[in-house]
Parts: sequence; C-alpha cells; structure tokens
Amino acid sequence: GMFFVEDTQSPVDGVIAHRGYVSKGSIRVGDRVFAHIEEERREDIKRNHTATHLLHAALREVLGEHVRQAGSLVADQYLRFDFTHFQALTEEELKKVEELVNLQVMKNQPVLVEEMDYQSAIRSGAIAIFEEKYGERVRVLSVGDFSRELCGGTHVSRTGDIGYFRIVSESSVGAGIRRIVAKTGRWAVEHAFEERRRLMELSRLLGVSAEDTTVAVQRLMEEIREKEREINRLREKLLAGDGLSGVRRENLGEVELHVGVLEDIEPKEMLALADRIRNSTHNAVVFLLSKRGEKVSCLIALSRELTDRLSAKELIKVVSEHLGGGGGGRDDLVQGGVNSLDGLQSAVESLKSVIIERFMEVRG
Repeated sequence: GMFFVEDTQSPVDGVIAHRGYVSKGSIRVGDRVFAHIEEERREDIKRNHTATHLLHAALREVLGEHVRQAGSLVADQYLRFDFTHFQALTEEELKKVEELVNLQVMKNQPVLVEEMDYQSAIRSGAIAIFEEKYGERVRVLSVGDFSRELCGGTHVSRTGDIGYFRIVSESSVGAGIRRIVAKTGRWAVEHAFEERRRLMELSRLLGVSAEDTTVAVQRLMEEIREKEREINRLREKLLAGDGLSGVRRENLGEVELHVGVLEDIEPKEMLALADRIRNSTHNAVVFLLSKRGEKVSCLIALSRELTDRLSAKELIKVVSEHLGGGGGGRDDLVQGGVNSLDGLQSAVESLKSVIIERFMEVRG
C-alpha cells in the first residue's frame, strides 16, 4: 500500500503524528513502512524556512528590536512572515531588508543546529516565539552572529543553498501587524523573470527602452489627466449651452418648477446646472434626473428663500413614493437615486400638488 502524508504534527512532546490518506492498496497496524520524501519540494521548503529566520533578523536590524514574529507560513513556492510593526515599510526599508538577507546568502554561512535546555538557549540570546510551547530540551538554529532562534523545523545546511531571496509584497493584516511575502531559489528567479517579461512588454507597448518606461508612463498619465480636464471643460460648455434645453419650466404661482431628465450627466454636473438655475431666480424648485447606464441619479434643489416653506428632504420622499430609491442632504439640496423612471409623470404631479398646497396655506 501507499500512504500520502499531508501534514505532520506533534500532539505531545516527543511524539510526531503523520496525517494523510491511503492513495494505493491498503495498510494495517504493524506493517513495516519505508518513508520517502519529495526531495525537490523539501529543498524548496528548507530554503524558505531558513530565509524566514534571516528575514526576521533583517527586519529587527532595519526597523528595530520591537519587531517580533506574529505568524508565518513556509510553503514550497513562497514564504509568508507576519511581524509587529506600526507602519508600512518604505521602499528604502524593503530594499535594505532584501539586501541584508541576500548578503547572508552570498556569505554562504553554515546553518548550525544545537540542542540544549530551554533556559540555556534563552541565556545564549536565542529568540523564542511567545505563543509557542517549548519542552525542556529545544533546538537552537544559528547563522553566524546574524540570527539565533529556537526552531524545530527543517533547514538548509548553508545560507548559500537559498540561492536568491526576493520580497514579493508587504501589506497590513491588522492593527500593528505587517506581512511580507517572499520567494527563494528557483521560485524567486522565476518571479524575477516574470517581472522582466512584464517590463519588456510594457516597454514594447510604450515604444521606449526598459530604462525609460517610468518616464514614459508618467508622461502618458499627465496626458490622460490633461485630456480628462479638457473633456470636463467641454462638458461644462455643453451643459452651459444645451443643458437648460433639456429642462422644462412651469410656473406654479410664486414658484418656478424646473424638471429635466438628462443623459449621461455626472452628479457634480447636475449640481452645477441646478446652481445655475437657482442663481438665476429666487423662487426655484429644481428636480433633475440623469440616466447613466442602468443607474438613475436624482437631485432636488430649492432657492434658499423657499426653505422656510418647503424642504428638499420632504420633496425627495414624495418623489420616492413613485420612483423608488431615495436620497439625503439639506433642506435646500438633496441628492440620491431612483429605481425607475416609469412613474415620473405622477411624481412630478405630486411635487406640483405639494408646492401648490404649501403656498396656498401661506397665502391663507
């Protein structure tokens, strides 16, 4: 039979349990077994595990001794290291950390493993993980004067076996906890090749050398920003010239009701149009809607002189009874959205009824 090991654990001190499944045939208690490891995968894991210790030491040297391991994952293709720190690392800090680890790799220092009692290990300067439970006897892993930690895992014999260390990302995983993902050996080299491939592709698309891609991208971004500014200027001109043509006005005694359904107008542009109407008269109620794809934005704006008699917050509720949706804001301005334009005519009639009724009350 064949048993595939997925995980190993130590439920009690001195006992190692293998968890997995029978992938072929059958096995029984008492059967003699031969253990075989996937050598290539094991070597990858060893590289990442030793690199994790070097990374910890490098972080403490660059950022300070407040840095402590807060979790880790050692896989074959990458390593993940969580640590205590109060802010994101700068590019310069990441560069220093990566350089320090690779310097230890290039030194090809021996990775020494000693077994001793726990107290002696701590007195010797070994770093322990507070959350871990240790027995009376512990393994101490040392890399020259650079790193010394308690560890029971598998490691390379010399730092040069790591080959190459590359930081892939740095991020936050919680308050005061940062995370670095890195790669070593062949996976780090493959990552570097992939980054180079993407850089060369970007260089080709921009029509510049790889060295000039940053400048080319910055120039392109500035051109895009300038085009966006020009588009906004043209839209404002178009809105100023033709926007009012899409808005109909109806006099309701002392009040002018302005209603318009516009196409593909941004909310801020709709607000600018409403302000133009409000600034041209002292007694305007403006009800505008804009269809943009499947979404319909709406706005109700009042001249300030009307807010002692009407409230935009009240009027949006009247509209919502017919069109759905809703909005929020002040007594003179409410912005939001509606679900449908199917009941637009009845919504407008209801608005007119409220306005007429309110001003009849005032005259009475």
